[in-house]
Amino acid sequence: MKYIVRLIWDDEANIWYTESDDMPIFLNDYSYDNLIERVRAAAPEVLEEAYDYVGPINLTFESERIEKASIS
Repeated sequence: MKYIVRLIWDDEANIWYTESDDMPIFLNDYSYDNLIERVRAAAPEVLEEAYDYVGPINLTFESERIEKASIS
């Protein structure tokens, strides 16, 4: 099964957070790499609890980072 998890940067809070239409996973972290590792670790348990699914999964990570800048 393939699952897409979006990693989105919140510029005001200085934190990465997750969104997914495929599974109910809501995590955040200050580090992009740490967040990916946390999703990898949590996804099997989340899928088992939410959908009673046990088996191989493919995680696709999509990321978005938008920052504000000003010209002086």
